[in-house]
Amino acid sequence: MEELFKFLGGSVLLLGCVSYIIKSIISQQLTKDLALYKSELNSKNDLELEKFKHNLYMTATDFEKRVQILHEKRASIIAELYTKLIEFINAASIYVTDPGEPGSKNIDNDKAMECLKDAKALNQHIDINRIYFTEELCRMIDSLSGAISSSITILNIRLKAT
Repeated sequence: MEELFKFLGGSVLLLGCVSYIIKSIISQQLTKDLALYKSELNSKNDLELEKFKHNLYMTATDFEKRVQILHEKRASIIAELYTKLIEFINAASIYVTDPGEPGSKNIDNDKAMECLKDAKALNQHIDINRIYFTEELCRMIDSLSGAISSSITILNIRLKAT
């Protein structure tokens, strides 16, 4: 019986040592695998982060280019608006200085037609490009456009009277 206890004690002791060794080997292998997995994950993460940063930079650059193009186009449209406004003012001032009397034969149809043409071109430019103007500028343009429209109406009446 004593021999049985010795055998069982030795077997349990041997089984305990073997299981501890196996546990240590598995634990060590899992630790290695975990470290390797963390390393791979960090590498992939760093790579994805760099890709994201690059894409973000490209998107920001593209946006800046679009904004710059929009501002350039807007500046061009405002410059064209100013040109058309000056042309209208010049034509209107020439017509207003010597329009002739209503109903008389002294009305200069060429001056009147030039003024009318410039007013229509100005109004058309305003209507087509309204999206490029600020709200405040749109209000000012609406006020100006109303005055121009009423002037066009009066001019048309004067032209028909001749």
